[in-house]
Amino acid sequence: MALAVGRSDWVAASSVGKVVGIAGFVYLGDSFLGFPGAVLGVVGATATGYVVSLFVAKMLGFNGWLMDLRYSVRVAISGVAGWLAVQWVTNAGFGNALLHALVVFVVVTVFWARPLLVLLQRVKRGKPIFRKSGQSEPSPAA
Repeated sequence: MALAVGRSDWVAASSVGKVVGIAGFVYLGDSFLGFPGAVLGVVGATATGYVVSLFVAKMLGFNGWLMDLRYSVRVAISGVAGWLAVQWVTNAGFGNALLHALVVFVVVTVFWARPLLVLLQRVKRGKPIFRKSGQSEPSPAA
């Protein structure tokens, strides 16, 4: 988003935040918990880069943290639903990996169908996909 408004310096700042997070969190995680700790360190590093990105977005006038939270919850729920669906299919005696992939595809797609339709409707009506915080939609021409 920062790059889209010509602020490559903020993209670099987010990347630096993530690199610093990797250096610190992966080392600490590996020191205390071994490989699982290193994986958690990567998660922490990604979170560090994300926090910097939130800060940059706020500075540029974008306030999408609530929408981001909603979509993050949707990702988590759709992932768990896909996993549970595969567990159900496996317990029913179907161990085919291609079938598992198809089940995950269908379940996860169902979770994302409505947001996709809303986005397509906005594009079809010629409305902008994103707005700066505090900016209302333009009134339709009479």
